Amino acid sequence: MPIGGVDAAIMHFVKDLKMRLPLALLLVTSLPEELEERVQEAQIVETAILDGKPFVHLAARGDSVDFQIWIPATGDPLPRRIVITYKQEEGQPQYWASFSDWNLAPDPPASRFALDLPPDASRIDFLANIPTPAAAEGAEQ
Repeated sequence: MPIGGVDAAIMHFVKDLKMRLPLALLLVTSLPEELEERVQEAQIVETAILDGKPFVHLAARGDSVDFQIWIPATGDPLPRRIVITYKQEEGQPQYWASFSDWNLAPDPPASRFALDLPPDASRIDFLANIPTPAAAEGAEQ
């Protein structure tokens, strides 16, 4: 896995740390390929009105996850709402996300990313079970 980058961070979080990140696919550079591979069926459900504006409501099915997405009927096709259903989990829980005020050209100040630790802060050790290349080679023999 290459070091650095959003894709690598997401892969580490989801695969290595085994943590759920419901909207991870929206953040990876391979989104079109991922959708092509995972979506088995998709259809337009309806045109819905959200906050007085028309949105196309789409529904898609996959092996383990179904999702719905609402995209503006006109203008930039930026999602307004996404609902993910984990259909293989007990009770088929859902994750809902609503989006507004998209900013595709943010210009945050560098100070927003400055680390300002309090003097009494201490490190919390964190261990993830990640196989090393040497361990993986030993397993193949």
